Amino acid sequence: MQQEQQILVQLLSASDRIPELICKYLQEVPFLRQFDSTQGQGFMKKLAALVQFKIYQQDEIILEQGRPVNSLYLFMYGLIGKHQTKRDKNYEIIPEKNAIGEIYFLTRQACKHWFSALKPSLICYVTKDNFYKIVKKKNITMSLLNELLQYPFFSQLSISFIEQICQKSQTVNYINHQIVFDIDQEANNWYIVLQGEFQVLFQHQKKFYPLILLSQGDYFGEIEIVLKSLRQYRIQCISNEAILLEINKLSFSQLMIYDTQFKIMINQNVQNRINSYDEIIKQNISTLSIPLSSRRSRSKMHLKSIHVKIKSTDTSIEPNVQEFQSERGKALLNLIESKIVKKENKKTLYQRLREQDPRLLQFLEKMEEIKQQE
Repeated sequence: MQQEQQILVQLLSASDRIPELICKYLQEVPFLRQFDSTQGQGFMKKLAALVQFKIYQQDEIILEQGRPVNSLYLFMYGLIGKHQTKRDKNYEIIPEKNAIGEIYFLTRQACKHWFSALKPSLICYVTKDNFYKIVKKKNITMSLLNELLQYPFFSQLSISFIEQICQKSQTVNYINHQIVFDIDQEANNWYIVLQGEFQVLFQHQKKFYPLILLSQGDYFGEIEIVLKSLRQYRIQCISNEAILLEINKLSFSQLMIYDTQFKIMINQNVQNRINSYDEIIKQNISTLSIPLSSRRSRSKMHLKSIHVKIKSTDTSIEPNVQEFQSERGKALLNLIESKIVKKENKKTLYQRLREQDPRLLQFLEKMEEIKQQE
């Protein structure tokens, strides 16, 4: 072992651990520095008190493809490879002092790669429960009260009521890819966006698609609390740094009782959001499921949008059409986010296609030309 590695192992093994000394090592990990800059003083020290370690031997698997990542892993010393398959000889070397699998940890997804030790390697790790205990930081100030009063929804409420919201809340910091809550989870909190952007995603055929964007002054999480149901959507941070004001379910219910105007506004917005979300989801599920088929003979075209449906009784597909089928699918996925968030007419969609996928645009224009000739 290298001398630095031996010292770190001794520090982590000590019964009377000194977090300040361990912090010096953890601060060398870029991923942790992101949290340290937003969480304020004390975050790294708390982490140092909770972190554990393991020395993985050569060829030992650290993270498995298809398995959940339930701890934050910090590769400190040694040699680690990232593999596409378990027996893949072509691997990517992971630099020391880096987090591994952190994207899957934050997004609660199954790991998409294999990570293994290529020689004895020291890994520090902190469990998911411990990690999320220390990333929350309460910070209720007068500036927060003033900030809430600037947002359109909250400007309609009294100052004393806004103060109640502040007293019953805490600030929570998030970074890019981190999930606030997921589908089918218990609805335990209501949130107000103070900084950054978050994406609401709906699930269709085991895949997630963007629904709307939430930014400063927006709030979310009230639908399932009011309906007394499990979470219906996934909320994910899409900013490098973001801050939410978090109010637990009990406090939110108390606020609803405390102020009649607030209760009326929330109930109205819940119904409006449900109707709006349902309509957008229906439109885009329909968009995602439109089939594309063709035949050699000239067919009747339907060009109600950028999605082309060609009626045919012939199951054979010409090579050029088959190629465009594949390209069309990719283009639709690229465009779906912008189309969901902001409805665009045919002209603006064609402009976007001209920039993003000129070959698909060429195909659609050709189809329209054939239609006009008919």
